[in-house]
Amino acid sequence: ELTIVHEASHAWFNPDLFVGRWINEGFADEYASRVLDEVSVGRLAPDTVTPTSKGAIELNLWTHPGRIADDKTDQREHFGYEASWTIVRTLLDEIGEESMRAVLAAAHANETAYRGAGKRETVAITNDWRRFLDLLEESGGSSGAETVFRNWIVSDEQVALLDVRRDARGAYASLLDAGKGWQPGYVIRDPLGRWEFARATTEMAEATAVLALRDEIASRAAELAVAPPTTLRVAYEGATDGLESVHALAETQLATATDLDAAAAKVAAERDVFAAIGLIGEDPGAELAAASASFSAGDTAAADAGADSVAAVMTGAADTGRTRALVGGLAGVGVIVLGAGGAVAVRRRRQRFVGPLMTWAPAHASVDPVEAHEPVAETPDPSASVDDRAAAAALRTSALLAKFRAGASPAPIPEPPNQSEPYATLGDPRPPEPVGDAPAEPEHAEGDDR
Repeated sequence: ELTIVHEASHAWFNPDLFVGRWINEGFADEYASRVLDEVSVGRLAPDTVTPTSKGAIELNLWTHPGRIADDKTDQREHFGYEASWTIVRTLLDEIGEESMRAVLAAAHANETAYRGAGKRETVAITNDWRRFLDLLEESGGSSGAETVFRNWIVSDEQVALLDVRRDARGAYASLLDAGKGWQPGYVIRDPLGRWEFARATTEMAEATAVLALRDEIASRAAELAVAPPTTLRVAYEGATDGLESVHALAETQLATATDLDAAAAKVAAERDVFAAIGLIGEDPGAELAAASASFSAGDTAAADAGADSVAAVMTGAADTGRTRALVGGLAGVGVIVLGAGGAVAVRRRRQRFVGPLMTWAPAHASVDPVEAHEPVAETPDPSASVDDRAAAAALRTSALLAKFRAGASPAPIPEPPNQSEPYATLGDPRPPEPVGDAPAEPEHAEGDDR
């Protein structure tokens, strides 16, 4: 029964699936025995053999003998069948039927053993013992397959190849850990699947450098309180021909993040009075936020322009403030001088109008209201430095602005006399009206000669 079902199972387990006699014979025996477990006596198992049994041979060297004409060939054939069955059963017991089904499905579909971030790529690689080992570990999750292959399958020359593979897979595992969820691109996974370990190792070194730059970018982005661009991950995981362009993108993003971080430090730094004056009408914080948003979206050109603009504004703020203070202070002095001159002119016109007789003027008019309330303009000291003069001018301007905002004004100037009254300046010749309780003048009686 086992032989019949075994031969029938070769409809599936044949060189169209795997190239390697031991692989197909081992699968045929194991799955035939499992069928018989369900439909017949079952509990069939391979004869006990070890790698040192009679007729033992590395199974990668086990080929069709043609015809069996001697004991040595017969022993080798017996060992080959029983060892192949033993190996396949050992692997199935380790990973289970479901995982082995995934291994066989990936082999049938020619899918790469090393999966990336997207859909699994198809490969034009012969499904030999190397593909079988990769699929067992990557699709089936086996941890003992390599040891089985070393003990039973590979030749002495092939053991050295397994050593190189082990080192490359160790580097690949480290790359996955460093990726923190970022999957290596096909530029790395393809040579691994082809067992081109030198090329794979070179690309993994480049990928490690890219991930180091990614971590620096993420640190800078965290300081800016924005998410790092997603474009680098897309480029990293989608790399197929090389990582040079991905590395260049990472360096560009890091340089932009560094510039933004420097601009942010300038915005957050303490400002003196001149810098504060120089930033009037500017909003470097908003401009920095817009540049950071452009960076997060992957637009490094816009982010660079924004960072440069913010840095320029902040760097030149103090000089701009000194210029504004100096110009504003000189203008304030001019306003004071013009105001004082205007007040003097008004006083002179009033004096010409009133003349020497000012019986209408209030008693307190002896003190000129302009002189009492107007500040006297000071002449700038030519020996003072530009910064000192700018500071003094800024203080005077600030004082004037403060009075203006508070609504302060000089003492009111008395109104001139109404020119329609002819006696306004000469005194009224009419007798004054009685004041208080003074007795009234007696009326003149008729016939009174007084």
